[in-house]
Amino acid sequence: MKIEGILPALITPVDQNEKLNVKELERMLEYLIAEGANGFYVLGGTGEGILVPRELHKQMTRETIRLVKGRVPCIVHVARLEYDEMIELAKYAEEQGADAISAIPPIYYKYSEEEIYAYFKRLCEAVKIPVIIYNSPLANVPFSNALLDRLFKIENLAGIKWTNPNYMPVMELKGRNPEAIVVNGPDELLLMGLTAGCSAGIGTTYNVLMPYFTRIYKFFKEGNYEEAYKNQQTATNIIAAMIPFNALKATKFLLSMKGFDVDYNFYPKLSYTDEEKAALLAAVRKAGMEI
Repeated sequence: MKIEGILPALITPVDQNEKLNVKELERMLEYLIAEGANGFYVLGGTGEGILVPRELHKQMTRETIRLVKGRVPCIVHVARLEYDEMIELAKYAEEQGADAISAIPPIYYKYSEEEIYAYFKRLCEAVKIPVIIYNSPLANVPFSNALLDRLFKIENLAGIKWTNPNYMPVMELKGRNPEAIVVNGPDELLLMGLTAGCSAGIGTTYNVLMPYFTRIYKFFKEGNYEEAYKNQQTATNIIAAMIPFNALKATKFLLSMKGFDVDYNFYPKLSYTDEEKAALLAAVRKAGMEI
């Protein structure tokens, strides 16, 4: 399996009652594909997959794959606090036609490398499609070179989503295992990730900043590093303006400003006040976003 290009990490569009809004999901998917999306990352951190109810998780998985219709790959994040539930969701994603599944490592308690290895090995044995590790900073699990080398010997462990500003382990991993799929996580560092050996990027702000990221990838592949850097700098400035407002909430709100009825949050996240909305818009416009 190849993962290349720009893959938006989808939000899970719900209404005010926290029910999936299939109509807006379809509109978002069509919009992002038209903007150049090379695939989708479903129900990850951006999609709040670890929090949404199990049946909503299944519905989002099923509807996204149905609506995409095989035009681009769909990677479904399946990690849950209950391990057996993760296995259930992994098998369901495979049944529905997901191209790959992904999972953060176990969280909250500190686990040994042997336990992390066993966690991913059992997940890989539960399905036949590729498995992508999600190295999320929120999981706070270090991946040593020794652990990475063990993990990549598992038969269908295909890659890792690297959401970490330290790219030295990426370069070392690619040096030892050139076939390993490494996907960039930090939106504000896509160009750096590509330079370190990442083949693609998965990101939250791709939902509202697609032109910048598709240009970064295009110019990088063409060897036009000056233009790639210019687009990365502008995107990074806008992201820096979004972060104080919570990047996920900001992405939903900015999507709503583009005409998508998706500005609803899972409790206990609260909606912006009118003052916060005005401040966010002023900040991103000052940073260079045209909205």
